[in-house]
Amino acid sequence: MRFRQRQIAGAKHDRRSPGPKWPALVVSGNVHAMPLDGEVGNPVARRVIETVVISHFQLPGGRRGRLLGPVAAIAALAAAAGIGCGPKVHMNGDDDPVALRAAPVGKTAAPRARGVLLGEMCPQGAAGRPGVAPLLVRGVGWSDDADEVGSRLERDAHTFGVYGVDGTRAGVFEVLGVSDVGLPQPVAIGSYTGRAACAPASDEGGAPEDPACLRATGGCGLAVATIDRGSQDGQAPTIPVGTACVSGDALLVDLDGDGATESFPIASFVDAVRAPAEEVLAAPVVGVSCDGRFAVYNLPVASTGGEPDAPPDPRYTVVLDVLGVLDLDGDGRREVAVAFRYPDGRTLALYSALSLSGRLELVGEAVPWQ
Repeated sequence: MRFRQRQIAGAKHDRRSPGPKWPALVVSGNVHAMPLDGEVGNPVARRVIETVVISHFQLPGGRRGRLLGPVAAIAALAAAAGIGCGPKVHMNGDDDPVALRAAPVGKTAAPRARGVLLGEMCPQGAAGRPGVAPLLVRGVGWSDDADEVGSRLERDAHTFGVYGVDGTRAGVFEVLGVSDVGLPQPVAIGSYTGRAACAPASDEGGAPEDPACLRATGGCGLAVATIDRGSQDGQAPTIPVGTACVSGDALLVDLDGDGATESFPIASFVDAVRAPAEEVLAAPVVGVSCDGRFAVYNLPVASTGGEPDAPPDPRYTVVLDVLGVLDLDGDGRREVAVAFRYPDGRTLALYSALSLSGRLELVGEAVPWQ
């Protein structure tokens, strides 16, 4: 396989204030879709694909990026080309290429992830009118690149389902166009029909808005649109949701829907420079339970500002708000959307259990409404 790398421009939000976006890497190359043949004159079909492959590399300001190694990059490219179960090649004792028959696909294969666009809807975000700030997109993988997110908003997102404080759908946002309001990415403008995102569902209607939700979000709510081509039916997607709760200094979440909660230390969501941590590992817990909610607000993480023996400094305290627990991409594992509140702004980070239910990995970070 031959690889080439190029940089794509974008904008990344610093956890303390809006700022420039650091470049991501696009890896492209030729992937063999058929076994090689050593004989001259035998043509070999090839497929060329392009995908964003992310692993760990150093970013300005001390942030780590993510760029898969060669083996994982090959697997990601092959999966994107749809040849993950294609013919395999190995070398025999004479060092001649030998084609092997592809193994049959089992019935227990993981469900194909849906393409979605995650945003935040504010009823007065776009100059006093309803607007959706797009944040992350799930295609082949998760991306927070502002250019890609904005492109998918303009091209593929038509209807957003807006989720309320209790995890039920609060309303529907219809996209009429896009506008620049000063965020790194364009925002959707349109019409919203439904109740306030901070108001729980009520049979009688008119339930008061949750004060904690209003303080944390300003009345905004998570918004999700399907971007899979060929599946657009003009309807907002139905997203399975979960719950989280706080027990002591831990956040308890059932990520895989097996009825058992995983316990994540709240302080572990914030790294040494007060940024969203790259990963959060579950801690052993026995017999701990609490009443779960779709959204959990006002979880402060104190900091001394880098002075090991100093008392916590309120100026460096980061307040976390779990905006929702929901299976956005339909892979059977729930994502956790967490807002990080700083003295001069907020950022939204999305965590997913990509490999293990006891390990949350940061899949994207973006600038929501301020």
